[in-house]
Amino acid sequence: MQVSVMTTSTDSKRPLYWLVVALLVWLAAYFSTLQAMVTVWLNSETYAHGLLIVPMSLFLLWQKRKQLNWQLMCPSWLPLLPLLFLSVIWFIANVSGINVIQQLAVVLMIPFLVWTCLGTAITRQIAFPLGYLLFAVPMGSGIVPYLQEITAWFCVWGLKLIGIPVFWEGLYISIPSGDFLVAEACSGIRYLIASMALGTFYAYISYTSLSKRLAVFGLSIIIPIVANGIRAFGIILIAYYSNMEYATGADHLLYGWLFFGIVMMLLFWLGSKFADDMSNTNVADQQTVKNDTEVATKPLTILTILAVMAVLPFWAVIKPTPIAQQVSLKVDTPANWQSVKPSSTWTPSFSTPQQLRQAWQEGEQQVELFIAHYPKEQEGNELVSFANKVFNEEAWKLLNTNSTQLQLGDITIYVKEYRMESFLQQRLIWSWYFVNNTTQSDQYRAKFQQTLEKILNRPAGGSFVAVSAEYEFKPDEARAVLTKFLQATYPSIVAAVTPNQ
Repeated sequence: MQVSVMTTSTDSKRPLYWLVVALLVWLAAYFSTLQAMVTVWLNSETYAHGLLIVPMSLFLLWQKRKQLNWQLMCPSWLPLLPLLFLSVIWFIANVSGINVIQQLAVVLMIPFLVWTCLGTAITRQIAFPLGYLLFAVPMGSGIVPYLQEITAWFCVWGLKLIGIPVFWEGLYISIPSGDFLVAEACSGIRYLIASMALGTFYAYISYTSLSKRLAVFGLSIIIPIVANGIRAFGIILIAYYSNMEYATGADHLLYGWLFFGIVMMLLFWLGSKFADDMSNTNVADQQTVKNDTEVATKPLTILTILAVMAVLPFWAVIKPTPIAQQVSLKVDTPANWQSVKPSSTWTPSFSTPQQLRQAWQEGEQQVELFIAHYPKEQEGNELVSFANKVFNEEAWKLLNTNSTQLQLGDITIYVKEYRMESFLQQRLIWSWYFVNNTTQSDQYRAKFQQTLEKILNRPAGGSFVAVSAEYEFKPDEARAVLTKFLQATYPSIVAAVTPNQ
């Protein structure tokens, strides 16, 4: 009788043992991705909150421990396909060098691993603590330009409202006492992400109503955006009335974090007035848990899925590295054009050292050419990357962008067009990518082409090409100049970025 009891106890805990094994395999297989994520937490002020997300999630799980009905543990095969899908997504992102997708896929694996080993009933009860781990993924940088524009709009609107003369050009704001730049650090992205993480945590521990939780989450997005705009306006106002003595340098950051802290305290104080009674949470949770009928997962099935999960990371490490693609990176001077020194303020920024920047002039017409070549893809030196900039976004205001088709004799190419202005200067840019002798106007298509080449173990290097010209009144003036220039030089540009045989 005694032996029977011990066996039953061991069997009841077996799903937990499988979960420990699964998490250890997951940790070993995706260690490099997890290490990269921790590195971002330690080195980025924007994502430093990631260091707190795991402890906060564990705290929520610890609070839930007495509410869980461990008798409902029943391994399930239902999450196995999503786990395989996430492994494939991770592999494609790894090949493409897209860190945020890798990290997102790896973190999303955790709820599915818990689901596989412990079953649907238990996973449903701890869904929020598991989902909260998504805040640990360093993502959100893509919205920074939009936040900068919103912040600039708040500042200009506020200055006009109180009658201070202001000139607004892109992200530059000029007032009689000085000039201001709404840089990335002024976008409020760090406040927004931190507010979302804190607001979501607060909403979960303070409310049982879904509508209240969603309302607080919405406020945690809206309030920091509005508050950051007011904060930036206040800094400019302080600088104006103090003749630029205050609200610059260290004061700028001090006022920012102090203001953010006050705003968050007010948000939580206001939220506490509508907090729900959480004393009956245990009973409510127990009553809502249902013992779903599950198809039991055999240990062999779990071992198989863990092995498959580990295969792709292992292959990503040992797969052969394609050879580098070397090019001449030399463009001949076209007939009737004269080589001149580039003189514009248009300054593309790309990570590769293999760059070419030239300018030619015919009469009053001047065209500038920029080429950035990447012999092969490697971490921190990628053809398609958010770090690469076609133009200085802090110096130029983007008026319009679209894709357009060019007919150069018998050749048809697609380019991406940028129209910009900066301090009364207007400029038109045409850009495109060369990957494996194919032309792509869109960065996502270029990235897809590179990913395909890598998966097929073929050289995946490539080049970015851009031509640019100024115009005074209508962009068609610059379009005509660039078309004329490309008709004369396009074959030479293609030769310059074609890998040497």
